[in-house]
Amino acid sequence: RGIPGMSHSSAARAGVESMMRTLAVEWGRHGIRTVAVAPGVVHTEAWERYGLAPADVSAVIPLGRLQTADEVAAAIAFVVSPAGAYMTGTTLTVDGGLDVSGPAVLGGGAG
Repeated sequence: RGIPGMSHSSAARAGVESMMRTLAVEWGRHGIRTVAVAPGVVHTEAWERYGLAPADVSAVIPLGRLQTADEVAAAIAFVVSPAGAYMTGTTLTVDGGLDVSGPAVLGGGAG
């Protein structure tokens, strides 16, 4: 989903996702897996510099809250655990449903 003013981020994400697929095909036969983790909005102390209130952003996330750094770490731990051993060439989106939800929060436009 596009977000106005974030074309640089969208282009980078598309590039990383394509790279994961390509590298999976190139390196899979050597037992090398490629998985990107795409976290959503993580609540940190730096939040205030963007001028967004965590409560406002949380309101448009289907799970109703910002994620924590520990939740991102847990997703990465899953990918490198035996449970994620058959994952390759993909991106694991861990964002509480923000990527598939309605209005664009960060860009101020419709999603």
